[in-house]
Amino acid sequence: MNVIPDGIERTITDTTLVMKSHLDTIDVELSCAVPASIALETVTTQISLVGDIQGDSLTNLGNLLAQPSECGEQNLARFATTIFIYDYMRLTGQLSDEIHRKIMDYIEGRSDLQGGMQKHMTLRMPDGSYRFFKKKVNPSTFLTAFTIKVFRKAQTFMQIDQNLIDTAFAWLLTRQEADGGFYENLDDLYNTHHGGLKDKTALAAYIAIIFSQVLKEARNPQYETALNNAINYIIRTADDENAYQLAITCYALFLTDHPIFQSKYDKLISMARQTGDLMYWEVTAGSVLNVETAANALLFISKINYVQSVKIAKYIVSKKNANGSWGTTTDTVTAIESLTAFSDLTRGYNGGLDVMVWPKPNGNVFTLEIDANNLLKLHTFALEPQVRRVTVMVEGPAAGQVTVSFTCRYFEKFEQFAPRFKVDFGILENCRTPLKMQVCVSFIEKPGDTRSNM
Repeated sequence: MNVIPDGIERTITDTTLVMKSHLDTIDVELSCAVPASIALETVTTQISLVGDIQGDSLTNLGNLLAQPSECGEQNLARFATTIFIYDYMRLTGQLSDEIHRKIMDYIEGRSDLQGGMQKHMTLRMPDGSYRFFKKKVNPSTFLTAFTIKVFRKAQTFMQIDQNLIDTAFAWLLTRQEADGGFYENLDDLYNTHHGGLKDKTALAAYIAIIFSQVLKEARNPQYETALNNAINYIIRTADDENAYQLAITCYALFLTDHPIFQSKYDKLISMARQTGDLMYWEVTAGSVLNVETAANALLFISKINYVQSVKIAKYIVSKKNANGSWGTTTDTVTAIESLTAFSDLTRGYNGGLDVMVWPKPNGNVFTLEIDANNLLKLHTFALEPQVRRVTVMVEGPAAGQVTVSFTCRYFEKFEQFAPRFKVDFGILENCRTPLKMQVCVSFIEKPGDTRSNM
């Protein structure tokens, strides 16, 4: 019998990417700091290892985004993560019949995702645009652009009506304003979208990236005009002190071979932080935007600088949670996409690793051999509840990589939390049936809150 303690479950995960060259031996240490006030009997610890940078994401495909799927962005993000994982497996030559069937089950609705494509089509409007919710009247520029991006990628291995993409592009052109930016209802975007595309400059860069990608396949005068106007807009309006804006702007400029790219790239690198072998940008302390910024940077730096790419990829992997995903829909999608681009640099890292795991302060030593036959298998070992540090040694005659995650789970008591909502009610009519009441739900602000997101 599994007895679940009272309280709210918390998870702390420390993850690292080990990339070993021939004959090297690498030692890494992982740790988690569980609050001292937590009862030991509520703590569980485990170590997970996988020989592929996306292996844990593939294993936990159905749990990457444990969020409601009625919102257009969240539903499409579930669909998109599956698409990018498929593309990664295809590019790295690991797309077996079994993996193909598993991924197609998620896409076509023979799994818990309930058919991401079909569900998303219920949000399509007659003019080819897409809205966040069925009951919303206003279409979304961001969500329509996101749809184009995902549908185009999905076309590489499944049938998607080209008219769905063409009409979405046509509608997107109508949203471009005279200055080159794109109109969006920012209140709708603020309340439903958790990524960094909440300002017009970042949104214009995101759309410019999509236009530039399609123009690499075929010329289209309308798209070329829209792209040029968008590029000019982001050059005029981009805040070079905003790392998120700068990263996504650099990616757009890189794709268009713009002469100003090099100076923007140099500025972005000058703003980067380095901790050990990690390279990243701190937009806001602890923010999911830090991962999204690093992922946008990796999408183009992986094409031009190997050393920087490895450091950025290691940072992105270090922010994975226990399910192999990240904090929100947008950073999970962007991170998986960027690691797929990074895979071009790591195709030779595919086996010949001997791994030893030492739990501390005490516990059994685990050994594991990773080779080409079990790269995608997620190996998980339960540890003693008191383990707070783990040392991992990776050696072997060949080059290889392994993602290692040390996870601590515990339960925090309810009394440590303050309520965030207040419910007031009153009886309007004093009668037996039906009872008529007036109910008011209000948000209890904390210091720093600006809106409830309701």
